[in-house]
Amino acid sequence: MILFYVHGFGSTSQSRKGQALKQLLPEHRVIGLDYGYEPDEAVRDLIAQAEAAGAGREPCVFIGSSLGGLYSRYLARHFQARTVLINPVVKAELLRTLIGPVHNYYTGEPYDWTEADVQALMVYDAPLSVPALVLLDEGDEVLDYRMAVQAYEGFAEVKVFAGGDHAFAHLEESIPLIRAFIRS
Repeated sequence: MILFYVHGFGSTSQSRKGQALKQLLPEHRVIGLDYGYEPDEAVRDLIAQAEAAGAGREPCVFIGSSLGGLYSRYLARHFQARTVLINPVVKAELLRTLIGPVHNYYTGEPYDWTEADVQALMVYDAPLSVPALVLLDEGDEVLDYRMAVQAYEGFAEVKVFAGGDHAFAHLEESIPLIRAFIRS
C-alpha cells in the first residue's frame, strides 16, 4: 500500500508529520508529495508525482494535513482512493486570511498569496466522495475543529482529541486508527 503524505500551507514533505509517518508506518511505502503555492500548478504537480509513484495502478491512501487535507480530498476523488485528513482545511475560502506575503516555514521561500489564488483553490474544493478518516485536535489554534466535525460527521470516521494544536499533537496516538482505516 502506498501512503501519500500531502503537507500543509507553507510546509514541505520533510515536515515533522511527513517524517513521523514514515517512521510510524514502516510496513507501508510512505511518499511525501511537495507542491508550490499556486493551486493549479500544485494540483498538476501532485497528480504527476502520485502517478509516477504508482497512484492509479496500485492501492493508495492520501494523508493530508491542513491545506494538504483539501488537496488530499481532491486527489483521493481523482484516483478513487481513501483519504486521511488531519486538521484539514474544510473550505478553500478559509485561506483568504493568508492573503499577502507568505513564506515557506522550512525553505524560507517567499510568495505573495492572492485573492486569485483563493479563487483558483476553490476549483479543488471537492466534496468528500471517498472513504475518509478525519483526525482533529480540539486545541487547533489555526482552524476551528468544529467546522470539520460539522462538515464530515456522518460522511467519514471522525476522531477528535482533547487539547493538541494545529501541528496535530496526537499523530503517534492515531497510528492504530490509521492502520485500521487502511485495512478496512
